[in-house]
Amino acid sequence: MRVPFAFPLKEFPSLNRATYWVSTRAYTAHNNPASRGPRKPPLEHSSPHGYMMIYTLNPALLQFRDHLDLSRRQPTTIQFPTSQSDTLALLCYERHQRLDLPFPDRSSGFLYYHRDRHAAPCEGSIRLRVTSDDDPSSFSDGQDLHLLSGCPWQIILPQVACRRNLSRFRDQLLEESLVTEQQIAQCRRVFGDRKRILPETTLFRLAQEFPVSFTSGIYLTVVGEETHSFSFQEIFGVIYHGKRTFPWAGSALARFEPSARPEHLGRRVVHLRITKIVTPVSCNFEASIGRMMKPAEGELLNVFRHGPNPEPWAIDIDNTRSPAAPALRVLWETSPK
Repeated sequence: MRVPFAFPLKEFPSLNRATYWVSTRAYTAHNNPASRGPRKPPLEHSSPHGYMMIYTLNPALLQFRDHLDLSRRQPTTIQFPTSQSDTLALLCYERHQRLDLPFPDRSSGFLYYHRDRHAAPCEGSIRLRVTSDDDPSSFSDGQDLHLLSGCPWQIILPQVACRRNLSRFRDQLLEESLVTEQQIAQCRRVFGDRKRILPETTLFRLAQEFPVSFTSGIYLTVVGEETHSFSFQEIFGVIYHGKRTFPWAGSALARFEPSARPEHLGRRVVHLRITKIVTPVSCNFEASIGRMMKPAEGELLNVFRHGPNPEPWAIDIDNTRSPAAPALRVLWETSPK
């Protein structure tokens, strides 16, 4: 099965360079192989203990020696030149039914720290940029590795801050000034001793994508001054012959977004948009009945409310008793206007 990838970072071919936003400032990487230093001899790529060795998480400082091939690997330990014996940087692809899945084929490229320009204080992640070869100039043409759900494979900053088996990544990010001690401290304060942090369903901003299955509810955690966990357990379901069922099967990526409808002017109303269909949508039983129209890529989720005509699913985050409202208000207030 082919693993989906994300869109590459914006490139400026006329200047022969690419600009990346990392931490709180922009770095410029010149696409000149000669400036990257010599290619690494094969034996330099591993530590004396046999761990895979890299030298930076800054995309502007990558060299040939930072290229990794994680294809088909189970959980793998990464080391840096100044790694201590009591620190770890563990890479895992994905857990499914309590099993660690290996990284898929063609999982070769560069680990790097990703942070959007308008990121929240606790937002940021380590990702794998899949490239065509080990030349760092191929970084801007590469694509980020994704999970089976369609979300990017990533280790988010709260995980780095709070998990012992990622402590070496934390040290490296601090050493390279890609994160600050204040960001690490805030992540620890917000998440406390949470045992489980799921990158796919942890939201920092309103327009952030997350995976949905049309045969279950939505379960999310929002990060603000504290964490808010909430769910929409019945959003895709319907009562049919006395029991709950789901009219449609399939999976997708989705996001919340502010309503632009005239009747919602001056109010904080949120819709749900299906941004990408991952598993094709099919009818889940003999008659496609229910309160929800067939989900379509790029469209708002449409439901039947008060008549024969469908309308977008919506929640007024200031005028509802829904337990999701406080979390959605946090997303609204922390998102760029």
